[in-house]
Amino acid sequence: MQDKILPGLPIETPLGYFSYAAVFWSTVIVALVAVLGWWLGRKLEKCPGRRQAAAELLVGWFDRLCRDVLGQSRGRKYLPLFGSLFLFVVMCNVIGVVPLRAFTVGLFPEKGLEIGGEAYVDFNNDGAWQPGEPPANEDGTPNWKTGGKRGRKTRGILIPPLEEPTKNVNVPMGLSLLLAVMMYGAAVIIKGLRGFPGGLFKPFAWMFPLNVIGAVAQVVSVAFRLFGNIFGGAVITIVVGGLLYGVMLPVILNAFLGVFIGVIQAFVFTMLWMTYHAELVAEEG
Repeated sequence: MQDKILPGLPIETPLGYFSYAAVFWSTVIVALVAVLGWWLGRKLEKCPGRRQAAAELLVGWFDRLCRDVLGQSRGRKYLPLFGSLFLFVVMCNVIGVVPLRAFTVGLFPEKGLEIGGEAYVDFNNDGAWQPGEPPANEDGTPNWKTGGKRGRKTRGILIPPLEEPTKNVNVPMGLSLLLAVMMYGAAVIIKGLRGFPGGLFKPFAWMFPLNVIGAVAQVVSVAFRLFGNIFGGAVITIVVGGLLYGVMLPVILNAFLGVFIGVIQAFVFTMLWMTYHAELVAEEG
């Protein structure tokens, strides 16, 4: 019997396990990126204001980058994909820097905020529901076989503590797999079923197994690069914060690793996949 329920405990489903916090904040970030794109693109004028000028600067920079790497016409088609990817990964990397508890004046609990719900067993007696804690009996009393705390609790929608979704290896791995499927699918559409597989047999036919291994390693290495940098930054912040409790340095270090390193790693992740796409689908000549 597990004696401690952690906020990031994977939840079992018919399709496998997933991290509640990573899925929750990834969904929130997708919504934020969509709202940001809508807000930046609304009410465009010939004489742009600050908001429109900032949007045009960002879009124009990425447009030039995509056209330089993928070609003039094909690069424009890939602009929405890589622009959205960059914004999503940036927000996933830096969201952990936001001091949510400070903004809510301590109203946001350290282990998350639960809204509404039903009775459940407070399995680890921490006063808050965590994914994996069982429901109570129908009359609201705990099931004592589980060792739960007395009293009626509530279990509803849990807003987990802020943490970077890319700190969970499944998020960058899922992004890499999605981009790989799109890349090879586009290569088949552009080159045809006969033209695309031929590249796996170059420069010699006996290189086919090594080329396949290289394609798989390509997906895994990019995903683990992003995961390792974000997870490593979080570990360093926790260690330094524990050694220098009450000193301003951990706050500065957290901001540096979260914002500066987060933006750099998002750009590197986007550029690597843009380069891999260019090798297969870039315009010739």
